[in-house]
Amino acid sequence: MDPRHHLAPEAEHAQYRLHQNHPDDPGYRRFLSKLADPLMARLKPGARGLDYGCGPGPALAAMLTEAGHEMALYDPLFAPDRRVLEARYDFVACT
Repeated sequence: MDPRHHLAPEAEHAQYRLHQNHPDDPGYRRFLSKLADPLMARLKPGARGLDYGCGPGPALAAMLTEAGHEMALYDPLFAPDRRVLEARYDFVACT
């Protein structure tokens, strides 16, 4: 997309705030399980991962943490701590 068509940061943030992606929502977890289940089947126990673009409710990270994996969060709008991008991970999820 031509950058002149990108949303301003405030408008982008407002759009993402409309999403109803709550970590405790069974339907959202079912949707994310399409990635989480095959991913977890390939991960070694206790793998360390980064949920890149985790959003305001990092449900995928919660699911992977519940399965025994160590997760870091990064999202330019909701978890903008760039220090996590300096670490090394066994996997990166970006949904």
